[in-house]
Amino acid sequence: MSKISFRLKTSLLLILNAYPFFSIANNNIHSLYKSVLSNIDNKTIGKLLNNEHPDGYYSTNIYINENKKETIILYYENKDGILTPRINVNDLIRLNIDPSFYNIPIDLSSDLLLSDYNIDFKYNFSSQSLYLTIPQKALDNKKNMLASQVLWDDGVPALFSS
Repeated sequence: MSKISFRLKTSLLLILNAYPFFSIANNNIHSLYKSVLSNIDNKTIGKLLNNEHPDGYYSTNIYINENKKETIILYYENKDGILTPRINVNDLIRLNIDPSFYNIPIDLSSDLLLSDYNIDFKYNFSSQSLYLTIPQKALDNKKNMLASQVLWDDGVPALFSS
């Protein structure tokens, strides 16, 4: 019983002695970040330390159905603790996503929140990647369309005629 009591007292003593050092280090960590990141206020640094991501523009790798499409800069809003991207209708069209599938007006001039139109997304803050899960019906597949005749050549006969 005395060994257990001794170990318990020793552990408690170590914890009580080390605790003030951790709290001092925690209070000083803001000043360390503030000196390195002079243009960011304490509130934003506190959010980042608590793993809350602030609103703002982030360079984003966009993946559609696990296929990387491109990297663009998007604005994100922190909505209910989740960073939600704002994207332009022209960006959706460029990514071959049909806006009419989600009832998005094509003449919409402002950026839209993906969560407002039930577009399934997952944003990974650490890798700056936006994963969109888009149904095949919503993808505007241009692979089935023929190329313009201006882009056609004569193929094999052109090779033999020259």
